[in-house]
Amino acid sequence: MTRMPRVTALPTATALALFFAFAAPVGAEELPAAADRSEAISSDLVDSLFDGSRLAVSPDTEFNDLLETPTELDFGVERGDADEDGYVTLTWSDLHAVYPVPLEAFRSVLLDFDSHADFVPRVVESPAEQVATDPPRWQQRVKLSFRFLGFGSDYAFHTEHQIEFDRGSNRQTNRQNNNEAAEFGLRFRMFETETETLVDSGGTWYLKELTIDDAPHTYVRYTNFAAFGRSIVGLRLALRNFGLRDVKSVMNAYFHEAIDRTD
Repeated sequence: MTRMPRVTALPTATALALFFAFAAPVGAEELPAAADRSEAISSDLVDSLFDGSRLAVSPDTEFNDLLETPTELDFGVERGDADEDGYVTLTWSDLHAVYPVPLEAFRSVLLDFDSHADFVPRVVESPAEQVATDPPRWQQRVKLSFRFLGFGSDYAFHTEHQIEFDRGSNRQTNRQNNNEAAEFGLRFRMFETETETLVDSGGTWYLKELTIDDAPHTYVRYTNFAAFGRSIVGLRLALRNFGLRDVKSVMNAYFHEAIDRTD
């Protein structure tokens, strides 16, 4: 597999943990200069997120059990060695769900990068630019804002998103001939950060068209990881307690936006 440039997911999977780790009085912090992150961290687990196996339905999935219920396939937080691994804390997640919305509606929301600041939790800026068409690829700057009880902080980093496959009747006529369900796969990973703390992040989205009770549904699988380059008091505890809940909130936010756009 050809390694993509380092690209970050919208890092709301660890947003609450980042707030506890980085919170400072509102207005007291300015964004630091951008730091290039051109070399990937060393992690077999991170490599497994991009080997293609998670851009698929998880084996033995019962779709009816997942209706509007993001469910954990894999989640963890581990220590690392900054010199050997390139990080001191790594967190990852792999969840799936089934939503009562057409695949095209969910796909449209994922690819409307400029609008993510309107509905993704804690994202306040998300400008993006398409930089390639074969395969389609976008670069995006994401800014997060954390505010709670007079404390807060802002963080920004740069992401790249690449479509791995996009099989559907509106885009590939052979799908009609083969009567295959539409599928969509997207990868993303950080290539530049404006904070020294977050050293790597990325993940995947996978969508598959379903019909349940004669109504269109979409199976959604979302993977995400974040690696931190320095020790922060309470970070691992916050990630263990709140990280998984945050990933679920991100998935549901995309779903609700898709529903709103189809009304």
